Amino acid sequence: MSGPRPLAASVVDLLDRFAVVLTLAAVLLVWELAVDLAGIPRYVLPAPSDIWASMVAHAGSLLTHSWVTLLETLAGFGVSLA
Repeated sequence: MSGPRPLAASVVDLLDRFAVVLTLAAVLLVWELAVDLAGIPRYVLPAPSDIWASMVAHAGSLLTHSWVTLLETLAGFGVSLA
């Protein structure tokens, strides 16, 4: 029977488990800061927060168009099988 695991091993396990999520969060944070600090115009490179706000504002339209795209994709897949 083994004793409790050392704290360092637990931290490494946690980092291994959430590496992808932490990397994504870091990339989004760097992107947001780069756009804000560099003064890049929003029409050239929008910040992630601007993209999220636009998606929320146009959620109904996005869902409608996503549904149509899904149906077209499934129809194309069906034709390819025929």
